[in-house]
Amino acid sequence: MSQTSEQTRLDQFYADVAGYDLKPLWPIAQELMPPQPRPRTVPWLWRWKTLRELAERSGELITIDRGGDRRVLSLANPGLDGAPYATSTLWGAVQYLRSASCSRATASTPPWTATPATCTPATWS
Repeated sequence: MSQTSEQTRLDQFYADVAGYDLKPLWPIAQELMPPQPRPRTVPWLWRWKTLRELAERSGELITIDRGGDRRVLSLANPGLDGAPYATSTLWGAVQYLRSASCSRATASTPPWTATPATCTPATWS
């Protein structure tokens, strides 16, 4: 088989793979699974006192008009360049709800915890 026809077959193979939204890992296996770990996260501690104070301030300052139906502070590890992750495999956050606060259910809200009928947009805080 000539080098040209082999390259043509290889190019067609990669095109077929991409056409099915697949990606071969062998060209990037070393990058994905290096012999030694290359963690980017750094040891970090978020103090509850600080989280609570900032969450309470969000309740005072962030209104529904400012996106406040979900007052959530995500733990962002400084080693991850501002990404909202506590580690490379863990997401964590603190959500602030005032007493008598209501917020809409999301796609991840289990149906048995649906928002009570007494919670109307006029009562959201």
